[in-house]
Amino acid sequence: MVILEIPELAKLVVKASGTQGTAKTGTYYMTNINHPVIAALKRRYCKKKGINVLYPLSDMERTEFELYLFQPSIRKMVEDILTK
Repeated sequence: MVILEIPELAKLVVKASGTQGTAKTGTYYMTNINHPVIAALKRRYCKKKGINVLYPLSDMERTEFELYLFQPSIRKMVEDILTK
């Protein structure tokens, strides 16, 4: 089973959300980044990726983070949905 790498899959997710080049309201994100557990995971992810935690993630960084949270089989399902 070949699975797209997270950055490539993130591009498809952002494109499918229909939000490229528009004002962002955060309503299309897949997770609640303010949940204490998700926020802690985000801080760890940012540290691992060298992203400054004092600034918000870009849409692409946020999408990559959310996909990082999913196990590979779920990412494959996302890929299948987006590449049909």
